Amino acid sequence: MNSTYLEAEYGQSKLKEALIPGAFFGLFILFLTLFALIIGALMGEINAIRLLLLLGGGVLVSALLFCLINKSVLEDLNSKEIDLVYGVVQKKRSYKEGIAGSGMLYIPILGDLFPSVWGHNMVEVQVYSLIINNKLYIVSQELYSESEIGMNVCLHFSKKADVLLDIKLL
Repeated sequence: MNSTYLEAEYGQSKLKEALIPGAFFGLFILFLTLFALIIGALMGEINAIRLLLLLGGGVLVSALLFCLINKSVLEDLNSKEIDLVYGVVQKKRSYKEGIAGSGMLYIPILGDLFPSVWGHNMVEVQVYSLIINNKLYIVSQELYSESEIGMNVCLHFSKKADVLLDIKLL
């Protein structure tokens, strides 16, 4: 495993996508705080000091939760270091997969009687994947068509968070 520096804007979007879970939980705590404020205001049991303490505490806990969950990703965004892992394409797979939420479960009897309600089938997409170093990686159609079994590849990972940034053919 070699270590090198991240070039400008290289892999930044994939690292920023990894920040989403921390942002979700931080916003969830913030909305719970706002909900508690609204309930307290409607019940008339909240004064100015409680309002400031609850709001300040909620914002503080929300920010700390975001930073703790995304600590390694934030370090990777600042350090711009990546790990290079070399491997060999062991297997190629191409299969169809249904998009989650695109349809409902098809029920044979009800689907035949009421096709507009119970007869929806899921939308299928073609998924391309490569097995490299005994791990499955979902790749683009272009990379799938350019690669061959036994071909050497270089995997670019972020240093701390271990997020796959890119796959290069050698």
